[in-house]
Amino acid sequence: MKFGVIVFPGSNCDRDVAMVVRDLLHQPTRMVWHEDSDLSDLDVVIVPGGFSYGDYLRCGAIARFSPAIQATVRHAEQGKLVLGICNGFQVLTECGLLPGALMRNREPAPGPDRGVIGRWGGGFHADSRLVALRGATNDGTRSAANPDQGHVLQPDGS
Repeated sequence: MKFGVIVFPGSNCDRDVAMVVRDLLHQPTRMVWHEDSDLSDLDVVIVPGGFSYGDYLRCGAIARFSPAIQATVRHAEQGKLVLGICNGFQVLTECGLLPGALMRNREPAPGPDRGVIGRWGGGFHADSRLVALRGATNDGTRSAANPDQGHVLQPDGS
């Protein structure tokens, strides 16, 4: 499989993702500049996180207009694979590949970042509860989980 990693100005996790795919998974990988629109040689497109602008500016709402993201939508419509990591998930939601909308948290999380990040990125508060998740599919490409059983996330991440 050949992977493409989309690169935006100000992103900082694109090279990390490329290194993992290329050096650890031993898969051919190319960097895709956000102005590129030809993804025809790729089997998987990865939209990494690490945007430098902050969640409150909704980088995904801006990024969805880039030629590479518009090509990513066409890529997905052909049944090819797309992975969004961190802010990349936000981009995929904003461009309509994932259902729903990202919403501000009602209250900022307590802690030192309260005034810095506020209600967007700093609003997450980990409380170590066990959460049962159900997979939407069990075809192996979107979820390895059995949708009838769900998976319980442990506080240690296992």
